[in-house]
Amino acid sequence: PEGHIVQGWRLDENGEDVGSVTDIVLDSFTSPPRESSRVTVITNLDSDSDSQTASLSGAWDGSNSTPIDGANYVYQTTVKVYDSLGSTHDITIYYDKGSGSTWEYIITCDPSEDNRTETDGSGNTPSGTAAAGLLARGEITFNASSGQISNLTLENLTDATDWDTPSTYTWTAASTNSNGYYEFIADFLGGTSTAMNIEFNIGTRDDGTGSFVNDSLTTTQFASASTTTFQTANGYGAGDLQGVDVDVDGVVTGVYSNGQLIPLFRVALAKFQNNQGLKKMGGNLYRATRESGDAITNRPGTNGLGSIAPNSLEQSNVDIANEFVKMITTQRGFQANSKIITVTDQMLAELINLKR
Repeated sequence: PEGHIVQGWRLDENGEDVGSVTDIVLDSFTSPPRESSRVTVITNLDSDSDSQTASLSGAWDGSNSTPIDGANYVYQTTVKVYDSLGSTHDITIYYDKGSGSTWEYIITCDPSEDNRTETDGSGNTPSGTAAAGLLARGEITFNASSGQISNLTLENLTDATDWDTPSTYTWTAASTNSNGYYEFIADFLGGTSTAMNIEFNIGTRDDGTGSFVNDSLTTTQFASASTTTFQTANGYGAGDLQGVDVDVDGVVTGVYSNGQLIPLFRVALAKFQNNQGLKKMGGNLYRATRESGDAITNRPGTNGLGSIAPNSLEQSNVDIANEFVKMITTQRGFQANSKIITVTDQMLAELINLKR
């Protein structure tokens, strides 16, 4: 309220100090969006299901209001992703039982949001065609006895001679990334370098030798109803600053409406070689002098400095009992002095009466 300035270090996204001590000023009230780069979809696919169509990818027609009929697949699940501007888009995975313990799947988006272009540089897009919204396809092979994944493939739809004829589609086999997962390609913005490579995790990964190793939470094929066990995607939209928190280490964290907690600043504390040399300015303020020496700043809790007490109100440092004793002593002294004056006045009055 008095307009005093708090100083500290600006923090990067990892919470590390940047530069030297500066004034703490909140100059940004928006958390920028971050596009999704990973989706995780864990399901159980009913082993008792029957195949619904000869080719799941061939049954997709993005030019129809309903791109795929419900009679052409066994199960579907949807996860939400974000583009680089923070807009949300639905990624839907459809599953259909193949032969034996093999399942076919396709990865799709809303056909009206598909802005991919052909990889040959022609600039042609599948928008408005049968291929619109069809991003990738693949097969999941399960172990017949354990119901665990034994193999996984993924192909991205990259080109086509005729986007309305599935037999002319160009499917490019994907390689696993450094994490051991496949990636599918989506482009919701249609600009330069706006294509998104999204990691596809169903609970198994390539161990680097071409064999797939299942996670503790993985897609399965058991004799129970098909269901989604777990799904998530990283990324988030833009958010507005809703408040700030300060922890004991002095880190000022912004709380945003998109759920992000972003470190902004770290409050700096200072100490002096001679605290008694500080000049008292009033209002709990002190000024450095030649006797006190220059301020030595550092992080709270380091180099002999104290810590921050967030959300705390400093209580009065007055000793009430001691002050009451002093007040009573002063009051009694005043009463005693008053009595002396009264006695002196009476003595003078008596002296004057004797003279008369």
